[in-house]
Amino acid sequence: MSTLPVYIYTAKKNILNNQDFYPSSANNNEVVIKDFASFRNLTVLTEAKEASYNTINYNNVQSITDASNIDKGSKIIIRALDKANHNTIDIKNYSSNAADNAYLIMAYNEAAYNKIIINDTLFGVASDKREGILSIIAGLSNNAHDNTLIINNLNLDEYKNNNSIFIAPSAITGLSEAKSYNNTLYIGGNLNIFKNTFIDILAGALVHYEDSNNASNAVAPSDISLSKNNRLILNTKVEARIINNFEHYYLIVSNKINTTPLLKSYDAPINISSEGVLALYTLKEQYPYLKNKEILILQSEQGFIDKNSNTLNQEELQSFIEKMQKNKEDFKLSSIDKLKKMNLQKLSYEVRISQDGKSIYAKIK
Repeated sequence: MSTLPVYIYTAKKNILNNQDFYPSSANNNEVVIKDFASFRNLTVLTEAKEASYNTINYNNVQSITDASNIDKGSKIIIRALDKANHNTIDIKNYSSNAADNAYLIMAYNEAAYNKIIINDTLFGVASDKREGILSIIAGLSNNAHDNTLIINNLNLDEYKNNNSIFIAPSAITGLSEAKSYNNTLYIGGNLNIFKNTFIDILAGALVHYEDSNNASNAVAPSDISLSKNNRLILNTKVEARIINNFEHYYLIVSNKINTTPLLKSYDAPINISSEGVLALYTLKEQYPYLKNKEILILQSEQGFIDKNSNTLNQEELQSFIEKMQKNKEDFKLSSIDKLKKMNLQKLSYEVRISQDGKSIYAKIK
């Protein structure tokens, strides 16, 4: 237990004559924090020109603080000027009440093959205002690809402010020639969110801005260069204000059917691609309970758009989803550790689109 701020640096930039000097590389470093509570700031930081094969592991860790700036709050950041590849942040049995929670792997030129794993975690804000920001991004770069974000059993306490919660397997730092592709987001287990608190952006790629004092996130435009082969895998129900820049959707259906959708967006249309995949799965033993049942799988209060931001009407959306049913990609659900031992069965289904073009139903065959 610590009542003092805790900062751990595996590599750190130095400032001399108002210039930043970075180590040439930070590779193969490992940080393990276990059975630890900090009542002030808790930060683990890696800064170098290149950062590869670094691992940061939390197990049974608490961070209780309401202080926040670029070097404070509760943060794990791997930052490289050139490339950040093959890095892992693995967090379990963790809680943080910092006003600024940031878990980022980032580089200017390339962020690839990075992984963030979050299990049994609580994020909230200790201050009376209940205002803060949570950013979880597995690969942040203008060339972000093959990054994976895995979230299982996530609890989100009250955030009263808007623009507070951002979850994405990738992000870009600017729009000029930026690319995001082949990134994966998995969300499963129990997702418990405080009433009237929302995930603001759940995306295959978003935009991240940062200066010496502040960091912020924004929705990225609907664009094939920011969504190609980005995939969302759900083993729980998820709602967000904005959902975009996923090309492939894998939804694991439970026999506990009700009228709420598996995935719902409130404030902006969901962009989909006729080249993408929409696949449904269930546990084999649950299939008999699902057969001939109709399930509300996707819902967007602002409707659906194509990759060129054109609004899809009922007929067009029906055609898109029927194409997505038939499409395949070279991806195995067993590549997600949480799904390796699950006895999953792929489901055949018929599509029905609501008249207003805002809801997608699947009748299980």
